[in-house]
Amino acid sequence: SDVEKHNPGFPNSYHSGYSVSLNTLQFKDGFHIVSIVYQSGDSVESVIADIFFSNDYRRLSDDETILLHNLTGEKDISNFVDKPLLRPSYFSLETTSACPSECIMCPRDQVLSRRRNSFMSDKLVYRIIDEIDWPCYINWEWINEPLCDPRIFSFMAYSKSKGIKNWITTTGQLLTEDNAVKLIENGVDLVVFSIDTLNSDLYSHIRRGLSLETVLKNVDTFMNIATRRHSSVDVWITKIQLPLTIHEDLDAYCSYFLNV
Repeated sequence: SDVEKHNPGFPNSYHSGYSVSLNTLQFKDGFHIVSIVYQSGDSVESVIADIFFSNDYRRLSDDETILLHNLTGEKDISNFVDKPLLRPSYFSLETTSACPSECIMCPRDQVLSRRRNSFMSDKLVYRIIDEIDWPCYINWEWINEPLCDPRIFSFMAYSKSKGIKNWITTTGQLLTEDNAVKLIENGVDLVVFSIDTLNSDLYSHIRRGLSLETVLKNVDTFMNIATRRHSSVDVWITKIQLPLTIHEDLDAYCSYFLNV
C-alpha cells in the first residue's frame, strides 16, 4: 500500500504540562502531518510549530529528528528521517480541558490523571495562531468542550483574520442563543454536533450531565440563527456507534436531522 496509517498515540508527549499529538499519514515520497493537537497545560515559552513549518516542503534536520523521536516515543524513527515534511490541513487546539459532561466513552479521566485540568495561556494561543501562516482549519477541541472557554470567540476572530478557518466540535449543551450568535459573528466555518442517540434516557446514560432536550433545542436555535443571518457555516452531526446504540434505526436518526 502507498499509504500507511501512523498514529503515535493519545496523548504522547508532556513538556511542562504541554503536549503535542501528531496524527499522520506516511507516503512513499514523504511524511505528511495531517493534524497537530495542542493540549492545554502550563504556559511555555516556545511551541514546535515554528520548528516544523518554516518552509512548505523540506527535509528534517538532525535536531528535528530528535524532537520527533521525543514526541512520538518511537524507538525506530527511520520513517521520519530524510523525508519531505508537508504542512498539516488542520490543527486541534485545546484552549481548556474543561467539559460539563462525563461521557462513558471519553478518555478524559485517563488523560487528566497525567496532566492538570487548566486553561492555555492567551500568549500561547496567539503564538500558535501566528505561526500557522497558511490556509487550514483550527478545530478548537480535543478532550474538552470548547464553549467552556469564554475566550474562544476572540480566539476565533483572530484566527479568522489570519485566513484560518474555524471548526468546533461540541455536544451542543452550552450552545445557547447568545453563544450561537457569537460563533457566527466571530467567523465559525464548521460546527460539529456530537449526538449519539435520540433516546433521551440512553443519551443521559452515555453523555452524563447533559440533556438531550436542551441539546436538540440548541441545535434548532443555531440552525435558525444561521439561516436568518445568511451564514455559510457548515453543520455536521456525528454519532459514535456504541454497543448501546448499534440496534437503533440509523435512517430515522438521519431523517430527524435532515429536517432540522
